Amino acid sequence: MKTMFSKNKSIVPKQSGAVANSALATADLAKLGQTARDKVAKEDLPRASIRILQKGSPQVDKKHGKYVEGAEPGMIFNTSTRELYDGAQDKEQLVILICKYWPKYIEWLPGRKGFVGEHEIGSDAVLPQNLETVIEDGKTLIYSRLTGNIMSKTAIYHCLAFMSGADEPIEVVLDMTSTNWTTAKLINSHFQNAKVPDGQGNLVPAPTFTWAYQLFHEYRENDKAQSWYVWNFKPLMKITEMSENAVKYVHQALAYRNLVEEGSVDFDYRSEQE
Repeated sequence: MKTMFSKNKSIVPKQSGAVANSALATADLAKLGQTARDKVAKEDLPRASIRILQKGSPQVDKKHGKYVEGAEPGMIFNTSTRELYDGAQDKEQLVILICKYWPKYIEWLPGRKGFVGEHEIGSDAVLPQNLETVIEDGKTLIYSRLTGNIMSKTAIYHCLAFMSGADEPIEVVLDMTSTNWTTAKLINSHFQNAKVPDGQGNLVPAPTFTWAYQLFHEYRENDKAQSWYVWNFKPLMKITEMSENAVKYVHQALAYRNLVEEGSVDFDYRSEQE
C-alpha cells in the first residue's frame, strides 16, 4: 500500500522576531504528548466528508468565508481537516475501502436553501405515491407531495480512506447524487458482483470492502459551455493484496461497518449544503 502514495513533506517554518524557536524540538513535543493530551471521543469529532470542489464551491471563492487557500475546481476536499488533494487520476491521492453502502433520500427546502431531514429507502415519506418528478430548467427534480420539499436520492458510502501521504486510513463519508449517480451505480455493480473462493472450490459473494477503489475526478461540459466535475473510479486491488496490513484493515472496516449499522455514526447534512 505504501507504494501507491508519495508523501509531500515540504514545510516552510514561520519565524517571528529576531529569534526563532529552534530550541523546541519535535522530540520534546513527542514526550509532552504522553501527558499533555486530552482524550476526545469519536462523537465529539466532525465526521469527515470527501467531495469534489466545483466552480461554485465556497472553498474556491476568495470572497467567501469558507475560502481555502490554493483551492481550485476539481480538487478533492476533506471537510473535516480542510485539506486539499489533486483530483486527477494520475496523482492517485484517494483510495477507499467501502465499509457500508446506505442509500437514503435527503429532504431539502426548495432551491437547496436548507436541510430538512433524511429518510430511509422504503419509508412512508418516499413511497412512490408521495413523490412527484418534475423537470425544471432541464433538471429532473423530485418533490414530496406531503411537504412540497425536494427529495434527493443519495448514495451514501461509509469508507476507510487512504489519503496521499497518510500512514493510516481515516473514516469518511462519501455521498453521490445527481450527476454522480452513474458512477455510484457502477461502483455498486462492482462490489455487488464480487466473488471470492471459499476454500472448497466454490465462489461466494464477497464482503463490500473486498476491493480498494481509487477515486478521481472527471471533467464534464455541456453544449451551453457549462462545466463541472464528477466522480470516477478504478478498482485497484483486493484487500488481501494490501501487504501485511490486510488483516488490520479488515478489522477496521468491520468495526466501522458495525458502528454505522448500530446508528452510532452521524453525518450532518446541514454542514454539507454548499
